[in-house]
Amino acid sequence: MILNRIANGIKNQDWFVVILEIFIVVFGVFIGLQVDDWNKARQDRALEQEYLIRLYDDISGSIEDHHFYDPWDIERIGTQEVVLEVLKTGILVEEDRQDFNLGLFNLGLLNPLRLRWGTVEELKATGNLSLLQNMELRRRIGFFEGEFERMNMLITEARLFNTALNKEIVARFEAVKYGFGLRPETILNYDLKALTSDQRFINKVSRIHANSVFIRTVQQVHVENLKSLQNFLAEILGIEVVEEEGEE
Repeated sequence: MILNRIANGIKNQDWFVVILEIFIVVFGVFIGLQVDDWNKARQDRALEQEYLIRLYDDISGSIEDHHFYDPWDIERIGTQEVVLEVLKTGILVEEDRQDFNLGLFNLGLLNPLRLRWGTVEELKATGNLSLLQNMELRRRIGFFEGEFERMNMLITEARLFNTALNKEIVARFEAVKYGFGLRPETILNYDLKALTSDQRFINKVSRIHANSVFIRTVQQVHVENLKSLQNFLAEILGIEVVEEEGEE
């Protein structure tokens, strides 16, 4: 219809009609593009909000997982200290026997930090990371990923070292009774005199304990970085972070 009017205007040399119709066409295209851009921007902001909420949920979940498993790690490191003290002094009083058995049985066994990072991985895989308009948020995510990867290389080395040493440790006792949980009753058979007089054995236990403390310390740093990221996201979303009771 418009093209016919333009053609007739040119044929009749009615330039006003020609210019008016061309203007209407151009204006219509411009408005259409603007509406498309507005709709796209609105969809992007809605998608960004969804990603921000998912990011917050992922990070909060990672912190909750840590708080759930951390008492086991605290308990294990504590019983490892009992093992070291007994080995160095050669004295095992009956009230420390359960801790000594637990520490020896679980030597070097710590829970890994369970990182929920699926939303970030999706953002990167789909090329949607640019949807996050807050550049500081993107910087903080990149910083956390870099630190997590760098320090986890050291954690992996420490875990592998502990695993190798622990193969020699478990050969020195027989597990008679054990269970699962925070403090299961644990009964072991071992020659305490032989263990306390074996300096190489004591050195291996000491190294495993040192590695365990290092692993948990680094994981605590990761958790603090996660909390910082959680708080920053909470500010962006306008929500309040509710901290769990008993947080360190």
